[in-house]
Amino acid sequence: LGGTHSRPGQSGLREHVARRRQLRRRGFEYDAKMARPPPRIADRARRGLLPFREEQEVSPPPPSRSMLAVLSATSLAPSRSRSVTVQSSPWPERPGGGRLHSWLAATIDDESAQNVGHCGLEILSCGPDGLLGGGERWPYIRPRAILSGTLTVSPKYRRQGVAQRLLTEAERKARWLGVDEMLLMVNQKNAAALKLYTKLGYAPKPVLAEHGGQVCMSKHLYYPTVHNQRSMLPLRRLEVTAA
Repeated sequence: LGGTHSRPGQSGLREHVARRRQLRRRGFEYDAKMARPPPRIADRARRGLLPFREEQEVSPPPPSRSMLAVLSATSLAPSRSRSVTVQSSPWPERPGGGRLHSWLAATIDDESAQNVGHCGLEILSCGPDGLLGGGERWPYIRPRAILSGTLTVSPKYRRQGVAQRLLTEAERKARWLGVDEMLLMVNQKNAAALKLYTKLGYAPKPVLAEHGGQVCMSKHLYYPTVHNQRSMLPLRRLEVTAA
């Protein structure tokens, strides 16, 4: 027979080599089952270095009139928040007649100097139940800090931390006066005050007949508790708004 003859399978080998050369020119490595890009090309594609077709950016819709009104009101309206400062002064009308005393008043830092809350503190020699006296019933009489003035906050500025700031300042003042325990009396029906004092670390004492329907609560001012540590650190600026 004339002509050239190839061995069996030689045509398939030529196709395989031609296919591999074609893929290499395009930047791919040929595999018997699939064509995979080399690692360098894959890394460049993963890092976003290969050129891709940029998609058309879609601009957001223009703001409506209501949205513009809200933005203008929030950006142009003056801020209603005001800072509060607690100032200490002598307490001339102290009920217990203690030699060491202080009157704490929370005022707004502006021209009006509006009073938003106050409380009174004095140092008295009393027992752990807050009762003045001696004998076998109260063997541990020593100087203690008494929050004898009613802790009052203006209704417009309640639930904003004013009462907590006044009580914290009273504790700092008691430490400065040299006592280590704070006592206060609260009405048994005043659930909000009981919740606040319990939150700040005050523990109730057994109710006695001499308390007259009130609960005596005490707190040691130097125990390593979270509340004492916070009161010993510099206090943050207190911002309030009128309701």
